[in-house]
Parts: sequence; structure tokens; C-alpha cells
Amino acid sequence: MRTKDVRVGQTYRCEVPFALPYRRYRPETMGDSWWVLSWLRGTYFPLSVTDVDTEARTAQGVRMASTSHVTVELTEDQVEEHEMGLAR
Repeated sequence: MRTKDVRVGQTYRCEVPFALPYRRYRPETMGDSWWVLSWLRGTYFPLSVTDVDTEARTAQGVRMASTSHVTVELTEDQVEEHEMGLAR
């Protein structure tokens, strides 16, 4: 897909191949984005586009990810009620 066809507000299925051409995806030119891209090799995910730069031929967006990790903050009363003890 070409950046001229990408629309802000739409969600697209992005696929990151296992093998990324080094000439195009070098760590020194991509900065911090390179680490994230290297972790995503061989995966696909939905991306909701928030901005498109047709000159740089890039799109920015929000990556949707499902996870089984949940964080719940408890009050001190709840901790005492369930005999959990606070780690301090």
C-alpha cells in the first residue's frame, strides 16, 4: 500500500516481515523506532492512523495490542481485608 492511499482515522492491518532490508531499516537512521520494529518482526497488528507524511512516506498511528496483564490499584482497606500485606 502506498502512503497516498492511507487515510487518517482508518485502521489497517500491518505486517512486519521477518527479514528487514538493512539498507532501508538501519538503526542509525531510524533511531528508537528500530528497536520496536525489531521486536515486531514476523508479526501483524492493527494500526489506527493518526498522521500521514507523504513526503517522508510514513504513517503514524496507535498500535492495538491485546494482553492478559491487568493492573488494579487497591486501597489499604482492601489490602487488609484480603490479608495481602503491603510491600514497602
